[in-house]
Amino acid sequence: MSRATFTAGVGLALLFAVAGAVAFAVLGLSPAAQRLVVALLAGSYVLYLLWTSDAKVGRVVAGVLFCSGSALAWLAEVPIGLFVFVHIGAIWLVRSCYFATSVPSALLDLGLIVLGAAGAAWAIERTQSPGLAIWTFFLVQSVFVCIPTATRYRHSADEDAFQSARRTAIATVRKMGAV
Repeated sequence: MSRATFTAGVGLALLFAVAGAVAFAVLGLSPAAQRLVVALLAGSYVLYLLWTSDAKVGRVVAGVLFCSGSALAWLAEVPIGLFVFVHIGAIWLVRSCYFATSVPSALLDLGLIVLGAAGAAWAIERTQSPGLAIWTFFLVQSVFVCIPTATRYRHSADEDAFQSARRTAIATVRKMGAV
């Protein structure tokens, strides 16, 4: 697995924009086509996020929950705006669970999601181009890798490097003696 990068995010945004534009050209702009394209693009992005995360557990559960939420929104025939909101919210939840290390970084990520959605809404309003709206949303999302994260493993203020190394060495010797 590779880490999520800005360059990969830009490439993914371009791929999604082209795929979405082609899908809309082929399927038309019917509500069913819009739901299908939104669900497929959001699902693909969630798969990308799960693939590039460092987490070793919960990926299958996150995928199943995303698919279940998407299916429920589809079957409930919610308005397209709410359908898009459900998928954008799911993207944010996956990124918050798998990439954010603190509440402030999750809130910054939420701001990035909102900014991307606003940019996509502006693009679709001005140009009437679904491909450009998709490009705008996912291009803004490629910046999420730049959100600062807290260090996961901090030593307490009174603990110095020597004590930490000493404890590690003692634990290692105990393990070797137990074998």
